[in-house]
Amino acid sequence: MTHESYGVICVEIVLLRHGRPLIANNIWLSAAEFGHWLGEYKTAGIDESSKPSRETRKIAQRCAMVVCSDLKRSVESANALGVKSIGIKDPAFREIEMPYTHWTFPKLTPKAWSMIFRILWILGHSPHADPFKQAKARARICAEKLVNIAREHHSVLCVGHEMLNWHMTKHILNLGWTGPNCVRQSYWEFGVYRLQLK
Repeated sequence: MTHESYGVICVEIVLLRHGRPLIANNIWLSAAEFGHWLGEYKTAGIDESSKPSRETRKIAQRCAMVVCSDLKRSVESANALGVKSIGIKDPAFREIEMPYTHWTFPKLTPKAWSMIFRILWILGHSPHADPFKQAKARARICAEKLVNIAREHHSVLCVGHEMLNWHMTKHILNLGWTGPNCVRQSYWEFGVYRLQLK
């Protein structure tokens, strides 16, 4: 969608988090078992009971171009949004990998392990995952791709992932776009970013 007023064109990027994946969350795992859980999460599709709101569908369907990662939960979410077609499926837009270790004790929920390992990852501990600086660099490249796509097609929807969206947001805002400081973490949440072109 393009907004025009008195010769000024406003282009849009919509960053949206995928729907809820079909995978058990209320379980207790060791860190090693959490690594296996991450593998299952990576290949999971979305839970059919997880539905986008009417507002979310409307925002998605007005975008001229749709970008997904090649992960099942991203592609299935785009289809659930009712978009006409997916223009780009790019593994560069996959979620930033979660590190993990092979500890067998203690046992925690996936959410608890995620919080622990994300903190360790920021501090430089990244077994089985890209280092923090490398992941941030990929997010910057992805953000620049979306900016270029938006300039060409006037609007783009990225059906993305929580951490990658968060880091892309920082780069998009730094490039002069306006919008929320972050995309909320809940499934199907989105943020709209705009830039005026003269």
